[in-house]
Amino acid sequence: TLTVGSSLQVPQAVARFHRYAKGALQDINQSLAPSIMPTTPLAAGGVIGGQVFRQPVGVVACISPYNFPLVSMAGKVGPALATGNTIVMKPAPQDPLAIHEFAQICEDVGFPPGVVNLVTGSAPDVGQALVESSAAKIFFTGSVEVGRGVGVECARRMKGSVLELGGKDPMIV
Repeated sequence: TLTVGSSLQVPQAVARFHRYAKGALQDINQSLAPSIMPTTPLAAGGVIGGQVFRQPVGVVACISPYNFPLVSMAGKVGPALATGNTIVMKPAPQDPLAIHEFAQICEDVGFPPGVVNLVTGSAPDVGQALVESSAAKIFFTGSVEVGRGVGVECARRMKGSVLELGGKDPMIV
């Protein structure tokens, strides 16, 4: 545990936070040049342009798995905070201590109260409550079966979701 934590988990989590902090300082605002759109049977033609910009969505629920919990949580929390959101972290019940420590570090370094939040529990209803909450976006890493339910519930409630599901990325070596 000490070897995995000190050689993989903590350095990779730190690298992720550095990457997202750096990205938060970059201006990603850009205009999409106007272009002529032809008339189609579905819509009248015209000149169409647009603007891309970073905008927070509100509360983001971050649900991490039992394997590599700190690295996984960093990959959720980093971009959510970098784009100006508040977060609720829910670690896997098998190993919540690294995420508890991370929440304490956030408090110690001066995050305002309510920006980084932590909920724990071993029953599935804790994660389900987050998915059914008013959170604007759900970041979930876990099983395909649970992820399918998260995706359905997010679609039903018209909320954003990022689902990293186990077993979907086989490798041939």
